[in-house]
Amino acid sequence: LVSKMRDIATQGDAHRFRTNATEVGFLLAYEANKSNETRSKSIRTPLGIAEHELDSQLTLLLNILRGANPMVEGAQRIYRQAPVGFVDAKRYGTPNPDGTMPIKINYQNIPLDSFEGVDLVIPDIMLATGSSLVDTVNQLQNQYGGSAKIHVLSCIGAKDGADYVLDKLPNSRV
Repeated sequence: LVSKMRDIATQGDAHRFRTNATEVGFLLAYEANKSNETRSKSIRTPLGIAEHELDSQLTLLLNILRGANPMVEGAQRIYRQAPVGFVDAKRYGTPNPDGTMPIKINYQNIPLDSFEGVDLVIPDIMLATGSSLVDTVNQLQNQYGGSAKIHVLSCIGAKDGADYVLDKLPNSRV
């Protein structure tokens, strides 16, 4: 799927690109969900009482409005009960001394009052340096508090960017 998305012919076909990005979002969310902590719950079935494993943490899908929309759609197929938060974050100004660009959040719609005890799942088509993602998450966590875990679902990524995210957001997985 990734090679199809990177192919110039596919990039010119918006429908195929979105379809592939949706599928990648689904597959990455499936893998990320495997590491979630679960709790056992008894449910009544037509055959009697059965024990089922459910996620023990609330999950928030965080859509940083760029190319992530189709990946978020795919992730929603796994995290069906998860609320979705939307953020419009843009780079602005001159680079910081470390070469990263400052980020300004122009719009946010977060359906929770706090991130405390919440797992964040952040689909992102491309993770290059990781600085935009880290700065956005830091700004949101300053406002909503820290989250339990952060899962970054990246379709195309640079190792340096993944390392930067893991270093700056210690409770994250890329």
